[in-house]
Amino acid sequence: MLNQLLPYVPHTVLTDLLATSRITDNQFEAAVLVIHISGLGDWVDRQQQAETITSALDPFFNQIIHICHTNGGVVPHFDTAEIIAFFPRQYRERHTTPVKRAIQAGLRLKRALRKFQAGITVRAGVSTGKIETIVVQHETIPSQLVITGTPVDEAYQAVRWAEGGQLVALRSALENVPGVETGTSQNGTVPVQRLHRTVRKKPLTYPELKALTPFSESLTRFTPPPRENKIDKVTLLRLSLGGFTAAKPSLPFRSTIDQILSKTRQLTLNVQHLSVHTGQVELTCWSTEAVPELVSLASDWVNQLRDIPEVRAVVHTCRSFVGTYGSERRKTFGVAGSGLNWVRDEISTLGNRVVRVSPEVVEATQYRFLFDDTNQLEQDFHRLQQAAKVARQQDQYETAIAYYQQILSIATYQPDAMETLAQVYFALAQLYHEIGDWTQSLVHWDCGLEVVRQLDDQKQEAIALRHQGVTYQYMGDFEAAGLDFDASLEIAMANEDPLEQAKTFSCMGRWHAEQGNMETAEALFMEAQELLESTENKEDRFRFLENRGRYHYLSGDLDAALQDYQHCLDIMREDELLSQWQVHGAMAQIYTQQEQLDRAVEHYRLASEALDRVWGSLSEAHQRAFFEDETRRAIYENYLKLLDQLGQHQQKKQVLEALGPFRF
Repeated sequence: MLNQLLPYVPHTVLTDLLATSRITDNQFEAAVLVIHISGLGDWVDRQQQAETITSALDPFFNQIIHICHTNGGVVPHFDTAEIIAFFPRQYRERHTTPVKRAIQAGLRLKRALRKFQAGITVRAGVSTGKIETIVVQHETIPSQLVITGTPVDEAYQAVRWAEGGQLVALRSALENVPGVETGTSQNGTVPVQRLHRTVRKKPLTYPELKALTPFSESLTRFTPPPRENKIDKVTLLRLSLGGFTAAKPSLPFRSTIDQILSKTRQLTLNVQHLSVHTGQVELTCWSTEAVPELVSLASDWVNQLRDIPEVRAVVHTCRSFVGTYGSERRKTFGVAGSGLNWVRDEISTLGNRVVRVSPEVVEATQYRFLFDDTNQLEQDFHRLQQAAKVARQQDQYETAIAYYQQILSIATYQPDAMETLAQVYFALAQLYHEIGDWTQSLVHWDCGLEVVRQLDDQKQEAIALRHQGVTYQYMGDFEAAGLDFDASLEIAMANEDPLEQAKTFSCMGRWHAEQGNMETAEALFMEAQELLESTENKEDRFRFLENRGRYHYLSGDLDAALQDYQHCLDIMREDELLSQWQVHGAMAQIYTQQEQLDRAVEHYRLASEALDRVWGSLSEAHQRAFFEDETRRAIYENYLKLLDQLGQHQQKKQVLEALGPFRF
């Protein structure tokens, strides 16, 4: 019996019991390795038999666990989406050796994952320092070993910056660590390529069964209830709680976990993973029975945990493998499949106090019954749309996106909500465009266009085509942009709509200017100006002036460009942050060329402050995409160069501090 319990108990818990006769929290020096896996869950989803999955995952994870254990690593958690291991500093070992053992294990784990199945990619992060191990014991779940501390935070941050196939470390974690070959440093991280010399392994030693017999009751708490392996429909709930202090998470962490788990007593709920990193507590749990109950539970957590600064949740229903897998030394019981990846990635995009319910859950719970009354449906849409607009005005882009996504999750299944559906698709497309997520922007323009074509709303179709063309132009796909502008203009002219014609002429003028067709661009701007003379709409005037300012700049008429941009500033709203950085950035560039450096510095300052407010409200996933845009990066890069040139080092330091991990 004891032999069956041990694989579910992390190695440090066993050694702790032997040393102190009880399970305690501990602090010690260790290296931390975090690996995010993509593609393995997809492979699991494609299988038809649970036996096929088990027969493949068991030897695979046996190899993974063996690699970690032979390098002296402890594995508190693993599944098809994530592996976490830590490598304690051993007796008389140099302080740099644990991180080298972690790197050695990480590089071998990468190779093992790639060999398992084509299409699997990994992103790994490693760091080192003092960690704390916390054992969470609660009556509703098997005991969980959680690790916290700065190295855990840094390893997760490194994973976020890693590209597919990379093992990445924060640059500070590898200081004074010899024998590690790295690539080019970026954003404070470095990709680790190989070790010049293999580190001597420090395998874990396993305690004898006889010595552990007195502690069988404590060990039983780590063991999940017996279940047969099967493929089943599973509902996953991932909860993220933010605002904790990473340095001392134990007290608020324990009280919060007790608070949230106390709400699960009436549910058949299983915990997949519990983690603490970067000031967040994340809980992933699942059930094969209680779909509506999990939606209600997520809503209760988000609405009732008011003493926690940040709360968000995702609920998703999918077909998954459920069962036990692993090695003789270390097993796990839970879900395997792509659903784990989906909830992990989706929750990183949400704003605060938001529950994201996937379309599969909406369909499974038949949310339509909540809105049988048409007036109630309209009121709910109106409430969410107003909340999204307010969030947008307050620069809370992620929150606005989350509100619009909530409307989508309802409107998609409402046959009478087609107009609302189109509006929300277009609002999301514009928001994604503004934060630089071009792919998602195009997806939502395309979805919205499909809806308005079903409604035969030609005016909205022309507007959407024009905006989609602008997105393509920002991406550098001028051919696709030109096709959309032509289609938009054709509809506007067929409908004899001079205002829409003018807006499209303005976009086409900039499109031609970007490609060097200055005579055509000039003619188009003259046509647009004539048609716009009767309008008092400030936004329409602003877009025209911004486009024409770009044309004047590209044609070499810098004074005319400055005049247009100054008119833009005169009519711009204070909350138009995206427009502010574009206009101020363009004016700074012109003043730099005219060698009016004081004015250039001032406009670069205003542009960077507007950008700071935008990216500061984004999730880490969107922040990364935001800074991949060359135009935005150029604002900061040129500003920093100019400050260097003028000897304004204190101001440069302030800019770099504001950028934080996104330093160039």
